[in-house]
Amino acid sequence: MRHHNAERRDTAQARQFREYVNVSDVDIVSKRRLGICAAIIAVCVALNLLSPLIINHQRVLAPTESTLLFDGPSALTRTLLITEGPSEANPDKKALTISATVRNDRSVISEDSFEVNPASAYPTSGRQGLGYVLPYNPERRSYPFYDPLADLVVPLDYLGAGWVADLETYKYTATIDVPEYHAERTIDVERRTGRLLDESWTITRGPLKGLYTLSEENKATAASAALHDVHILKSLQVMAFVTRLVSALALFYAFVLLVRRRRG
Repeated sequence: MRHHNAERRDTAQARQFREYVNVSDVDIVSKRRLGICAAIIAVCVALNLLSPLIINHQRVLAPTESTLLFDGPSALTRTLLITEGPSEANPDKKALTISATVRNDRSVISEDSFEVNPASAYPTSGRQGLGYVLPYNPERRSYPFYDPLADLVVPLDYLGAGWVADLETYKYTATIDVPEYHAERTIDVERRTGRLLDESWTITRGPLKGLYTLSEENKATAASAALHDVHILKSLQVMAFVTRLVSALALFYAFVLLVRRRRG
């Protein structure tokens, strides 16, 4: 009798031990899965935090040099130089300066230089009005535009949407009219990044006359750069959607695991 009671006690203890081991195994697996869910959510959050950094890199002006050629009655060029150095107003601080030189048949017809806010493209000192770069993510409205030939700020009015090299653009125009100079300037910028894709000058009075349009080579170069930026923005949009969806699924699965643990 004692022998049978001992066997029953041994059997009950073994069963309890197996149940404990099984519960422990389930708990370990559950904790591991919760850890994986937490890691997935953390990675998704980190990837989403990269988007503002990448967009800010596109938004902010950086030192560079470029020359645009305009087709027309004469060889018209505009060289744009963006440099970083001590600010004129406060030499202890650094500032970004835009310098532009317009030449007609190699003769300089205008020079312009001003410090600029790298994030907004607006001048910070020396004058008012935008110059040669529109803000990132431009708006469908009028902007103040400074023309160095007339030394005048005029409205750069929004005309409507357009297309250049299969890229959607915003089109703007400005009319400059002073006794010595009359011109109409029309530009197309990529609607997300504000990159200049096309530009034309119609000059009826001044140091030169005629219709000047941005060269096809410069248009192609600008379109290629804008397309690269647009692809990055679209990739960020897809990444944001996917990471948010994955985060939501991981969070839901973690919730299910927690409910099961409490019930168990």
